[in-house]
Parts: sequence; structure tokens; C-alpha cells
Amino acid sequence: MKAVFYGIAVLGGLVAYEAIKGLQSPAAMAAAPAATPPSATTGVTAPGGSIEGILEQAGFSGQGLAVALGIVQRESGGNPAAVGYNPQTLVNGINLGPSVDRGLFQFNSIVPPVPVTDACAYDPLCSAKAAFAATNGGQNWGAWSTAP
Repeated sequence: MKAVFYGIAVLGGLVAYEAIKGLQSPAAMAAAPAATPPSATTGVTAPGGSIEGILEQAGFSGQGLAVALGIVQRESGGNPAAVGYNPQTLVNGINLGPSVDRGLFQFNSIVPPVPVTDACAYDPLCSAKAAFAATNGGQNWGAWSTAP
């Protein structure tokens, strides 16, 4: 599997994943369902069931579920064991050193939107619940941006 690395920008204390080119906001992804293939993760299974089923168990529904599926596809390809290494993590211009993006939603090990342990980041249901909490019930995806 070819790794795709995203730069990290911290805005208002939250981590935003910014592709080198072609940045697309979660709102734009939801507004253009043809460009966001939720079916790409619908049939994907993880320990505990399908990604879609796990996201529903965590509380996602409707448009929030569609955006969550798109985020999971872009961030990890639906792989709950996905890892992204960052050689540096900048917060307010200060390099905090290397960090790791983990799991389905690629929670950062240093500056996640909510505190997420390694065990939770790599557990599909726990990370989905953390993302649900971090997004105010799937309504505010400001901590995530993805490339088309």
C-alpha cells in the first residue's frame, strides 16, 4: 500500500490535515456526493463489523455519517491499523517534534482534537466514538480537511 502523507496545520488548537494540493473541505465533500464515494467504505469490514455499521454504532447518521465515511476513506482508506508518520508537528510555529497519525480517523499522537490513546485510536468503535465527540455529533468537521 502506497502511503500518502499530509502536512499538519494547527488552527485554533485543532489539527487540520491539509493535502499538498487539491484541498477539499468536508462540507464540499458532503455537497458533492458523486465526488465522495461513501460506498468505498460501506462494504469494508473492521473488527466489529463494517465501517458504516461501526460509525452508526458510534452515533453518526445522515449527512454526518456520509462525511465520516468520506473522512475515513481519505484519512486511512478504511484501515483501522493505518499509521502516518510526521517528522515534525508545528503548533503556533513551535516544532513539537515527530508525531504519528493513527487509526481510521488518523488521530494525531500530539495534538488530537480530543485526547485519544493508542488503544482507542486503533480500535474502530472507540475511534469512531472519539470522532463523534470531536465533531459535536458529526456536525463540525473543522479538525479535518481532505484532498479530493
